[in-house]
Amino acid sequence: MHENFIEAQEIFIEYGARIGEVMGLSEGMAGIVAFMYINPQPASIREICERLDLTKGTVSVYLRMLEERKIIVRSWVKKKGRRKYYEINSRLWSDLVKDLRERTRKRMELMETAIDGSMEMIQKDQDEYEGEDRLISKLLIERLEKIREINKLTTKVFEILHPDESDLTGAMSRLKKIEIE
Repeated sequence: MHENFIEAQEIFIEYGARIGEVMGLSEGMAGIVAFMYINPQPASIREICERLDLTKGTVSVYLRMLEERKIIVRSWVKKKGRRKYYEINSRLWSDLVKDLRERTRKRMELMETAIDGSMEMIQKDQDEYEGEDRLISKLLIERLEKIREINKLTTKVFEILHPDESDLTGAMSRLKKIEIE
């Protein structure tokens, strides 16, 4: 492989490893994903270890975890020996979008639960609030309502930008309809 390609891989792997947490991956796992993505052919555990300077045990654990998340898959390669080879899942991007959509949905639901719980506590004995407490109660409710609006808007935007595969056709028309106050 030409030295420019190797240098390009090094750059991509270095930065890919740094942003792995966006996908919920450790730096080592993200480095493997970056290497596998930019490597033109399937790679063995030994090749991954050598390239990323990781131990065989660490790479094996990470590969198993990446397989479970369907980021990489095993591949058959006719070479000497009986080594296992791995490559990026051909459906990586659609699977990542699904995973990201599900994580985002869960986070938005958690935020909604937090807002509901906070509102309930503030409104619980609202008739008994006097003076400054009444003003603070009103202020906190207004702030929570704003957060609820932002949460709903974020959810809508995310759903439009990352729709279900079955819902791609209406994504752009819905994006045009969003009103931002």
